[in-house]
Amino acid sequence: MNNAVKDFLDGYLCSEAIVKNFIKDETLLRASSAFGAGIAYGNSLCGALSGGILALSAVQGRASNNEGVDKLFEDIAELRSSFEKEFGATSCSTLLSFNLTDSDGGAKFESGDCKNQKCAKYIEFVTQKVEELLNNDKISS
Repeated sequence: MNNAVKDFLDGYLCSEAIVKNFIKDETLLRASSAFGAGIAYGNSLCGALSGGILALSAVQGRASNNEGVDKLFEDIAELRSSFEKEFGATSCSTLLSFNLTDSDGGAKFESGDCKNQKCAKYIEFVTQKVEELLNNDKISS
């Protein structure tokens, strides 16, 4: 079990656990909070995947408008496509097979042990893929 999964199981949101694993910045960690639970219970993009995108962007993003984004966008596309290939979807509600905002969403999440049976796997996958992409970036530099 990697550190991001441990942080998630200890109470961090999926997006926060990923960001915390790669970036030691309290402001970015706080900013990642809204991306958990399918972007703040929006039944949208998986929080683990959002966290991976934030982590990649924090490392590879631009600091000025004179810099390019090609490598960042290429890596995000690779992360997204490999996640979708592995799990069949990128949206939180599809991955969980229900909406967290449903009246029984919380109960379904608990009874299905989604935290351990589903979300932890997404977090582990994203963490490993982001590490791979960042290591490939170091090798090619």
